Amino acid sequence: MALQVAELSLELIEALRPLMPRIKQRDKSLADQILRAATSIALNIGEAGARGKRLQPCAWPWPGGTSRRKMGRQPLR
Repeated sequence: MALQVAELSLELIEALRPLMPRIKQRDKSLADQILRAATSIALNIGEAGARGKRLQPCAWPWPGGTSRRKMGRQPLR
């Protein structure tokens, strides 16, 4: 089964495209951040899909651990 989120991430980029000029007029930095974030989402999903099942168990715990450390919930080792 193909990753449906990959399709949705591309739809997100398409949905944002007409909004970007107006956002850029008001806040150029925000427009840049939105564009980079949407692109990053699509690229990360594509990378996860390319890994297939061989590395899947290892792919997800790391970011969660990093975010817990940043929020002070887990001590650094």
